[in-house]
Amino acid sequence: MNYKKVYEFGRVYHFTNENLMEYSRIYDFKDKDVLSVVGSGDQYFSSLLFGARNIQLFDINSTVNYLFALKFFSIRTLSYEEFKRFFVESKLDDISLYNKIKNELPMSVRSFFDYILLNGRKLSSLIFPVSLNSSPINYNSNRVVPYFDRENYYILQEILRKKHYPKIHNLSLNDLYLFLNDSFDIMLFSNIFLYLNMDVRSYKEFLKKYLKLLRSSGVIQAHYAWTENEVSVNEFVNNGFNCDEISSIMITPLKKDFKDYVFSLKKAA
Repeated sequence: MNYKKVYEFGRVYHFTNENLMEYSRIYDFKDKDVLSVVGSGDQYFSSLLFGARNIQLFDINSTVNYLFALKFFSIRTLSYEEFKRFFVESKLDDISLYNKIKNELPMSVRSFFDYILLNGRKLSSLIFPVSLNSSPINYNSNRVVPYFDRENYYILQEILRKKHYPKIHNLSLNDLYLFLNDSFDIMLFSNIFLYLNMDVRSYKEFLKKYLKLLRSSGVIQAHYAWTENEVSVNEFVNNGFNCDEISSIMITPLKKDFKDYVFSLKKAA
C-alpha cells in the first residue's frame, strides 16, 4: 500500500457540517437499507441510531477509509469522555488514546496511521480545521450530531459492537451506480452536487440512474445547502425536488434563526 499517495490525496472532515438530527424528521430510517457517502462517517453513525438496517458506503477520497475506521473503532472501544477528548479536544492528537484503540484497528488502517506518526506528522494533519467548541458550527449538543448526546453515544456503541464493518466503495457518484447490485430505500448524497459540474436540470436527469436502484417509495437526499439562495432553492423546487427548511448548524449570539435546506428526490409511485 502506498500510504504516501493516500495521505497526499486530501484531508477530510472528522465531523459533519450538516444538521443530521433533522434527517430523522425528514426520512424514515427504521429497518431501511441505506446508501451513503462516507464523508466524516456521521451519516453512517446517525443512520444506525435512526434505525437503519444495512448501510453501504462510498467516497472517492480514499483517505476517508482510514478516518472512518478510526472513528468506528474509537466509538466501539472508548468511553464517551475519552471519545470527546480524542476527537474533539485533541483533534486526534492524544496519542495515549490512539494507543488504546490501535490494536482494534484493521492492520492496513493501523499501518497507515503508524506511517503518519513515524514520519513526524500529527494525526490532526489529516483533517480540515473546523471549530468544534464555538460558532459558527456548534457541536456542543446533539442538535447536529446525534451521538454527541451521552445516552445516544452508548446506544451507538452497543450497535457497533454487534455490527460487521461496512462495505465501502471507493468510487465517485458518476460511476458508482455501475457497481451496485443491491436496492435501497434511502440514499444520502450530502452536497456532492456542488462537485459534479452540473446544473440542477442535468443533475435530476443524472439521478435517474439512482432512482432505478430505489425500492418503491424510496428517496434520495440529493443536496444540502447551508445558506438561503432564492435562485438555487427555486431552481431545485421548480425541477421537482422536495425542499425541507431545517434548523441551521450556524448559530451566533446575534443570529439564531439561520436556516439550512435539504433537497430530496422521491421515486415515483
